[in-house]
Amino acid sequence: MRKLCLLAATILFLTGCAPVISSQSLSLVDREISFAELRQTPDRYIGKHFLLAGQIAGIWNSNEGSELEIVQFATDNRGEITDMSRSGGRFIARNAEFLEPAVYRNGLLVTVVGEMKGKKNMLIGDATYTYPVLVIREIYLWKPEELPKPTTFQFGIGFGTILR
Repeated sequence: MRKLCLLAATILFLTGCAPVISSQSLSLVDREISFAELRQTPDRYIGKHFLLAGQIAGIWNSNEGSELEIVQFATDNRGEITDMSRSGGRFIARNAEFLEPAVYRNGLLVTVVGEMKGKKNMLIGDATYTYPVLVIREIYLWKPEELPKPTTFQFGIGFGTILR
């Protein structure tokens, strides 16, 4: 019985630490190039693969497939979002197949591995914005219960008194 509990705990621990993107896709990623560099000169990195994540800001579908507009957030090497308080900008993630707008809706978080294809200019309000464009190799849509939780600190004195 003890061995069974240990095995179950080990499996839960290992699956809890598994990357959200496959090892095959992660092995293609160029980790030496920052998102700031990519955004500044996207054409320089055509053909390279990147691991990017962020919040969906828009989705467009056409006969050629789907495009997601994503507000970039920092990730760790496994594709988990580490900081949602700052963004390096926006990027476009293209998919040859239809992505359902009711599933990939604004405000949800995704992690993507994709190949850099260049740039696309679009308007944000009245300003022209240059987006790096990736073609999706693999995408992970985060479930609400998987989202990073803010750390909290509580300090208590006596019964029923909590200072935050």
